[in-house]
Amino acid sequence: MIEIDTLRDLRDYVGQSAGPTEWINVDRELIEGFGRATHDLNWYHFDHERAARELPGGKVIAHGLLLLALIPGLTPQLMRVRKHHSVLNYGFDRVRFTSVVPIDSRVRLLMKVKAARETSKGTLIERECIFELEGSERPALVCDWLALMLA
Repeated sequence: MIEIDTLRDLRDYVGQSAGPTEWINVDRELIEGFGRATHDLNWYHFDHERAARELPGGKVIAHGLLLLALIPGLTPQLMRVRKHHSVLNYGFDRVRFTSVVPIDSRVRLLMKVKAARETSKGTLIERECIFELEGSERPALVCDWLALMLA
């Protein structure tokens, strides 16, 4: 866990890693709830019988964007800045979905502070995010997450 007092201190943590988080079970409820919320109802996320016949591994798979959506909620397990007002998502760079995530798999997040730049509105922080997939040598997701932390 990286615990930082103020936004000015963020630069001192560039290069530091945190994690992993607790394992997250990517179950049917999570996959189907995300699909309904985002209107992504493709069969390979919902149709278990067809997946058994047509997908490698024979199971429905999670949406890649589901993993991206988990990052902000898991971040408090890895990093906390005590004195700031709020955080705004700024974007993602170099997003790569490097392994499919079959239903009932478990994933966990690792994070590394890559950069922290002061701007006129706050501090822009860039973090490398990696989702490990339990039982796999390859991660499920690798990306750089940019967020603007407001004082």
